[in-house]
Amino acid sequence: MSFLFQLHWSLLLYDLAGDPGVVVAIAALLLMASVATGVYLWWPSPGKWLGAVTLKRHASGERLNYDLHKLGGIYTALVLLAVLISGVSMNLTTQFQWVVELFSPLGAAQRGELVSGAPAGRSRMPFELAVSSATRRYPEGRLAHIDFPKDATGAYQLCREDIEEISRFIGQRCVFVDQYSGDILGVRDPVHATAGEVFMQWQWPLHSGRAFG
Repeated sequence: MSFLFQLHWSLLLYDLAGDPGVVVAIAALLLMASVATGVYLWWPSPGKWLGAVTLKRHASGERLNYDLHKLGGIYTALVLLAVLISGVSMNLTTQFQWVVELFSPLGAAQRGELVSGAPAGRSRMPFELAVSSATRRYPEGRLAHIDFPKDATGAYQLCREDIEEISRFIGQRCVFVDQYSGDILGVRDPVHATAGEVFMQWQWPLHSGRAFG
């Protein structure tokens, strides 16, 4: 599964800096340009919309091929753009967030920049205690995954899904817990979020199809 995930995410290709996913993100940007120009070329003149969205019957093979290409593209354009944009958001996260912040701010929880306090001789608490700390404050939903601290300043990230009270479509809340004290550092969900943060939180559900079941 790890191999398949990496194949989908990066095609096992790395850029010159050794970062995975950049090649796939560039391919997605090129495909977005292809979809956008295709929609522009398809856009019908006034009074010709019916012919633009239907297949011409009893047409020649060349016309059938043209219509299938045109209709296949226009009927899947929105889905393709949603998948491509969300893919770019995951492979070029820093650059994508920079663009989003031109329109709406992103907090530390959304950017994944919350940090634990100084160790002060303390060791990392077991993840079960971090789960208990988050669950006492936010018990709703189903525990879906846990991200462990990556270093001495990192925090636990515990995400619970299927919380219809906060969003029928996203339904996910992620709680950040200090790895030493168990204190809650922040929360990421569509209730406590700016417009930019909600837009970012839509990307994974759209890409995976979870947004609409």
